[in-house]
Amino acid sequence: MENGIETSASSTSVAVPSRTSNEAMDPFNIDEIEQDFDPDQDFYNAPPDVSAPIDIQIRNVVCNYTLPLHIDLRRIAMSSGNVTFDRGRGVLLKQMRNPHCFVKVYSSGKVYIVGCRSEVDCMRAARGIARKVQRYMNRLNDSVCIRNYKVCNMLATCRMPFGIKIIEMAKSYPAASSYEPELSPGLLWPSRTRSAHSASIPPEPSPSQERPRNWTCSEPSK
Repeated sequence: MENGIETSASSTSVAVPSRTSNEAMDPFNIDEIEQDFDPDQDFYNAPPDVSAPIDIQIRNVVCNYTLPLHIDLRRIAMSSGNVTFDRGRGVLLKQMRNPHCFVKVYSSGKVYIVGCRSEVDCMRAARGIARKVQRYMNRLNDSVCIRNYKVCNMLATCRMPFGIKIIEMAKSYPAASSYEPELSPGLLWPSRTRSAHSASIPPEPSPSQERPRNWTCSEPSK
């Protein structure tokens, strides 16, 4: 109490935005990547710690397969949720929550799945979409198989335990590398399908060499 007036201390709180599990870091957003680095730390002059583990994280897995039936996209769009029917291109776009991914369905039966974090999630999403198409097309009594399933692309990132001097690398290996800072901040290595970034988080896309497989969708996906 001060001068007959009772005062109370008030506290203020500042909300700090946090990244949720669904909001994954964009590996190509250099501004977002550089925020994770300490500006006082010198990556170029510090000795490399070769004993530090390299944590490779899978960011995106792309797969495609075929369903052996003609799909009525308008019927699927009217029966399902979180979908966009593009009549001009003849494709149905669907966003799934579990696993988090994006699906493209064509009337010919071709299905593309993008955005999964593992091959297991890709298989779960593929079986779920096949089961939904089977149910919405009233083909529950028929055996609808997933044909020619394959993982066609994969994107992974890793943080190197040292800084990468991409300009010196481009000058030392001009025949094996390509560096165009106006087009991309990374140094491309076409022979290895790798690209190195100065932020030490290079994406590693590589096509899968796995043979196509056939799966039967006989039970509902959980």
